[in-house]
Order: sequence, then C-alpha cells, then structure tokens
Amino acid sequence: MEWDTDTQEMLLDQLIAAGVLNPYVEGADRRNATALVRIAEVLLKVLGFAWKEPSGRLSVTEAGSEFAAIDTSESLQPAREIISRQITKIQFPNPTSRNTEAPEFTGILPHLFLLQALVKLDGYISHAEFNLFLNLAWSQEDIDLVVGWIESWRDLTATDRTTLKRLLPQTRLRRVQQNASYQRALFAFPDYVTIADGQISIAEPQQVYRVMEQILPTLKLREFASEEEWIAYMGNPKEAPDWYSFLTSMVETAPDQRTATELTEEFGEVLELLEDEKVAEIRRKQVEKAIEDVFFEYPELLEPGLRVVERQKQTSIGRLDLLCEDPTGRYVVVEIKANEADDGAIGQILRYIGWIHRNQDRGHRNVRGILLAGSFPDKAYYARVGLGLAQGEDDARRFLKFKRHGMVLEDA
Repeated sequence: MEWDTDTQEMLLDQLIAAGVLNPYVEGADRRNATALVRIAEVLLKVLGFAWKEPSGRLSVTEAGSEFAAIDTSESLQPAREIISRQITKIQFPNPTSRNTEAPEFTGILPHLFLLQALVKLDGYISHAEFNLFLNLAWSQEDIDLVVGWIESWRDLTATDRTTLKRLLPQTRLRRVQQNASYQRALFAFPDYVTIADGQISIAEPQQVYRVMEQILPTLKLREFASEEEWIAYMGNPKEAPDWYSFLTSMVETAPDQRTATELTEEFGEVLELLEDEKVAEIRRKQVEKAIEDVFFEYPELLEPGLRVVERQKQTSIGRLDLLCEDPTGRYVVVEIKANEADDGAIGQILRYIGWIHRNQDRGHRNVRGILLAGSFPDKAYYARVGLGLAQGEDDARRFLKFKRHGMVLEDA
C-alpha cells in the first residue's frame, strides 16, 4: 500500500478503534495524532516487519507476514517470541543507524551484549550502569572491558559516583539518558529478562544461556551495503547473525563461481563448525553461481534477444539472480536452482515478480519470469496451472516459464 496521508489516517482510525492508541489531548490536531502512526512505521522497520520502498509503498516482509498471521485472541506469547527473535538480530552499525561511521565501531549485537553482561554481573544491571557503560561498547569483544568498568563502579561509594558523573560531558550524558528508556524497552523486551526497580535482571537463566549458546559459537556480524540489503536480512526469518548466513551471502554476491569458491575456501576452518546440511547448502549455492555465470554471459540461451539488466539485484525481499529484458521491453526475472524447483522456488520467483511489478521503473504489469532448475515435480506444474487460472488463462507459460538445465537446456 502507498504510505501516504490517507493510509496513515486509516491506520490511525483502526488503532484508535482497537484501543491501541488514544492520541488526543487538549489542543492537539489530526497531524499530531498521525505522528504516532509514523513512529510505528519506524518501529516496524527496526524490527524488520515492513519497509517503505523508494517508490513510496509500504512493503511487508516475510517476517512481517508471519507476525501479522498470528492469532492473538488466546495468547500474545507467539507474537512476543517473533519480536524477541527479531531483536536478537538487530546489530550496529547497519544502514539505518546513524553516527556509526567511526572506524573503531566494528559491530555489536546489543541484545546479545546485554545478555553476556548480565551473566557476568550477577544477573542484573542498573539503569545507570546501562546508560554509562553499555553504551560505550564499540565491539562484541568489548564485553570484558565493559564488565570491568561496571564492577569498578560498584566498588565506589555513592558520593564518588556522583562526583564522577559530574565530570562526564553533560551534553552526551543527557542525550544518552533521553534515549536510554527506548533502548532498554527494546533490547530487554524478551521474557527471559525483566525491567523493574531501576534495573534489568535475568528472569529465566536457562533461556538466557540457551540464546547465548545458539548465537555465540558461530557468531559472525555482516556488513550491509544498502537499506534494501539490511531489510532483506531482517525480514527473512531464516537469516541469522552467523557464519552460515555470512557465507551464503558471500557466495550469492560473488562476481562469479570461481571467486565464490576461492572466498569460501578461505574460511575452511569455519565450515567445520557448521552442520553438514548447511555446508551442503553452501556448496549447492556455488553450483547455482556457476549456472548463473553461464546465463549472465549468454542470456540468449534462455530466449532469443534476452539481455541482462542487472545481476543479483538487491531488493527488500532478497536478491534475485538475473533481472533481464526481452526484445519487447518486458522485464524477465530469472531464478536459478541447482536441483529441484520445490514450492519455495515457486513462491520465491513470484515474490520477485511482484516486487518488480510494484517497485521497478516500467515494471507495472510489465514483468514475467523464468524458473531454471534441474527438475520440476508435479506440484510445480499444478502450481503453474493454478496461477494461470487465477489470471484467467488456461496456460500460464507466457507468464512463468520452466526451463530444465543439464546436458541440454529445454522447456519443462
């Protein structure tokens, strides 16, 4: 939907009717009230649920769709669990954050850093300690340094603490204090920690340790070149801050298969940390990169006159392999699978087609797809038949072609 004044008014009315907002105070006008909705749009973006595309449309991500589908009539717990999962992925720096250009800022997961600090500090951190010391971390590796500062702070008398606070740059301290309540509410949101009596504390130790054990052994922070890449990462429930996501992204964005293989071999020791299934997936993506090399170089093998517009085009819902254009000027999304085209492949290429339709210049009703795979199960053909019927056509092949690669490239 278009994120314009009418949409904001509509959402405001729905939130008021649902009892979520009561935005009116004496002297307030409608513009002040819709500001709350605009703030909600920022929160949805931070959590990776929705993002305003350059076209002005508000797009809902896969994580956002998963969240919206929850039935909250009986329990809010499933919704809280999804929000908590998204919070564990938030990292700084990222393309949406500001004032993180300093070269010393190598990357941090604030929620994970908070959990590590809580475990090392007897299970609690005061609001003052959160404000003064956790906000000084520049890297995930700073955990012992920050914990040491807090332990020294706790050894001081109340008078000494007051004196030290007076010596701090007051402008920065005020800015930290103004934002700290929002930080705490976000990064201490999951149920296994709690905020009460001026401190954050561990509520469920086993769950805290479980989260740390899931993330720390294969932790790898990524760099994101654009907001689209960041929201694609946050909006995909399968993505995580780990070496597997890093390596698969590296293979996908490599300029060719040879480079992808060389880069992967550099991290051979890391591959030993991953499950066999994930290593096999990385190898499969290398095969797909080799196939992509061929059709990037010779797109006319797919169709006469086809030309590549962009390779590995980044969108807010992921990267599409090849965006091409046919001789009539119609966009053609090419998605490549090394093996069988399962239900996920059908949904994936349709999402990319929908994104081009909604957001690409000249894309409106001017896009179709080619799914290139090693084989196609019966359910893929039935899905295409259903697609054709939904379009009012008996044959959907004009909209979505199947191509089988192998010794001979053929229609499927």
